[in-house]
Amino acid sequence: MTTALGEVAARAFVGEITTIFGLAEFNPKGGPVNKLLKFFCAQPGVNCYDLMTAITGKNCCLNSSTVEIFLNDEPQSTSTKNLVHLAQTVRDGHTFKIMTTGATIIW
Repeated sequence: MTTALGEVAARAFVGEITTIFGLAEFNPKGGPVNKLLKFFCAQPGVNCYDLMTAITGKNCCLNSSTVEIFLNDEPQSTSTKNLVHLAQTVRDGHTFKIMTTGATIIW
């Protein structure tokens, strides 16, 4: 995720924060996420006027009709572990790798 909103969320450790507060599920349509978005959108360099573009970046394949269809069914909830992994990827220079949990990996 290379958008300003994604960078701000990753640098704020949003995945780790939601885990600390005991949220196992990240629901993009829920109240806590709405509050987080308001905070992140107020940060310098983040333009949330077009929230879809703020999250996904510019996309040649999305037009007004496909956005409407998308928003009827999406976004879906996800595990906060997915957020932690995504944030680690952004913070580590967008390099895809195994998730760092702090636990010892036994092969």
